[in-house]
Amino acid sequence: MPKDRWKGDIEQIKVLFNLHFNTWNKTLSIDKPFEFRWGKELTKRALSLLPLTLEAAIEQLCLKSEVIFLPFCYISGDPNPTNWGIRNNGELVLFDWERIGYASPAIDLAITIPSLGTLDKSLEFNIASTYVGFWKGVSIEFPYSIQELTEQIVIAKMWSALDFLVNNADTLEEDLLNLHITKINEKFKVEYPDLIKD
Repeated sequence: MPKDRWKGDIEQIKVLFNLHFNTWNKTLSIDKPFEFRWGKELTKRALSLLPLTLEAAIEQLCLKSEVIFLPFCYISGDPNPTNWGIRNNGELVLFDWERIGYASPAIDLAITIPSLGTLDKSLEFNIASTYVGFWKGVSIEFPYSIQELTEQIVIAKMWSALDFLVNNADTLEEDLLNLHITKINEKFKVEYPDLIKD
């Protein structure tokens, strides 16, 4: 997928909407679906990698993250920009389904966003607006407003960044590891300024 389509592509969001809508409150026959959660090990390992000043902010994010793990529908689990291709007819194709599982659409929408998203949440808001718009034309009512979904996308993006960091810290080159730590630290300072102790 071309890099100029990496930020809130409408067709990409529609593919994800179709997956979510068609599996909403349904159980599919999938062998060992991925389990989306925030386990104690994630917090422990994150605190060992990130500055101790983030402890209260990480705990707050953990509490807020419960909403993104609600089992509304099946999600791809990893629709990051590099996992998409384009058929000869122009149709988008999503690859890499090893993390398919039951959770909130916010996780899929967050993972489509490169890096840690926008500081002013403008991209997150645009994605949420487009996505909620698709729900207006169907028989099922989406349970969240655009603003609520925007906040969930931010939470899901931060959770996925921590999850990636914790699970890849031992294999990342030192410079790349330090870059991830710096970006996550900056994001927490923007999202939870009152909880960061200098």
